[in-house]
Amino acid sequence: MRDKRALQITLGLGRTIGGGEYTALIIAELLKELGFNVTLLCKRIPNSRKYLEAFGIEFPFDEIAIFRYPKLPKIFRLYHYLLYPLSTPNIYADLYFNTSADSHPLVFPISAILDYKPIVYYVTALPLTPPWHVRDSLEESGISARKLYRSIFSLFAESYWKRLNALFIACSKYVAKIMNKCLGVSPEILYTPVDVKRYLWRNEEKEDYAVVMGRLVPSKRYEDAILACKKAGVKLIMLLAMQDKQYYRRMLELIKQENLDDKVQIILNAPIEVRSRILRRAKVFIHCRVEAGAKAVREAMAAGCIPIVPAEGGQSEFVPKEFTYSKIDELPQKIREAIAAGSQLRRYIVEESKKHDKQFFKRRLKEILLTNGII
Repeated sequence: MRDKRALQITLGLGRTIGGGEYTALIIAELLKELGFNVTLLCKRIPNSRKYLEAFGIEFPFDEIAIFRYPKLPKIFRLYHYLLYPLSTPNIYADLYFNTSADSHPLVFPISAILDYKPIVYYVTALPLTPPWHVRDSLEESGISARKLYRSIFSLFAESYWKRLNALFIACSKYVAKIMNKCLGVSPEILYTPVDVKRYLWRNEEKEDYAVVMGRLVPSKRYEDAILACKKAGVKLIMLLAMQDKQYYRRMLELIKQENLDDKVQIILNAPIEVRSRILRRAKVFIHCRVEAGAKAVREAMAAGCIPIVPAEGGQSEFVPKEFTYSKIDELPQKIREAIAAGSQLRRYIVEESKKHDKQFFKRRLKEILLTNGII
């Protein structure tokens, strides 16, 4: 019987399907294994069936609570963040676990401060919003009303941080450096989990095509992969989770414009069985965005694909340096080299991916929580 309660703050669960959502589900599984009743705080009621289809995971939460944004005039938009603790449902828990910490670090109930309960901040994406970068914006503001506006915000935000019993975890060394610069903290480092067994390459015959995979949003820069594959003379399969319909139309127009109808195939919202089968037959995986961690890259590695990624970012920390690029015009040649790679290198890539398996992730996260006196 569970007598401990955890509140897991994963605001995007219910809206999107991606690496962050997969990580959130695995964390909830671990919390339940540790004896917690787990309440999910999100912005809308999730459709548990679509996560089962996408990841093969049963929805692990005992209860669901909804977070609603505070309303303030636009001139006080920055101060919305300071009101998040007041608009967060005041759910009493023994542990608060925030996986939306990159964008919503101040989402926690007032009781978390009053009771000095532990809050775990797991930053799994690039921290881009206040209060992370208030120090930088203060330096840029000069002497002005804008600086005063931001200075007052910074004072309140820092007072929150000082009152919290917080443990910080970064999903890569790249993110850890950003967190240290922003808040002066030295986080633990834990790469996000991958379901290695689902994707594992067992020496199936490889074919001469490349794959991209992820949410269908402009920041993923899929057009770079399309044009690079055209130059390299390599077929491309795009495994995409529908999100931005306008961007989807742009991709279709680009494919038609470049006369690539027989060279580029888009598959939308494919279940995990389809994704893993396609990756196990592919030779190359292309990822064009600078990421915090990039779960899709490690899934492709488990499937024996040679990953090609930007040299900057967390995704480059587990990819051989010769398959990273600094300029987009390097990409076609990198694709040709990855197509030509032999089985020995592919087997090495597969073994590297196993370091990111979800069971290893659970053991390591449990160890971090124990070492820091959280459980």
